Amino acid sequence: MVSYVLDIAPETKQSLLEMTSTTERLKILEVHLEETVERLIAQIAQDKIRHKVRGNGHYTPGNN
Repeated sequence: MVSYVLDIAPETKQSLLEMTSTTERLKILEVHLEETVERLIAQIAQDKIRHKVRGNGHYTPGNN
C-alpha cells in the first residue's frame, strides 16, 4: 500500500511486491519515504515564499 501512493517507478513497485523479505522491503521503502518527505519540505518552503511575495509585493527573509 505504501508503494502505491509513492511517486516511484512501476518497476520498483513491482520488485517490492516480489520481495519475500519484509525487512528488505521496509528498508527500501524507508529510503523512498525520506526522499518524498524532503521533496515535500522543499515544496512547502517554496509555497511559503510564493505566498509572501504575492501578499504585499515585498519579501523579507526570516519573516514567517
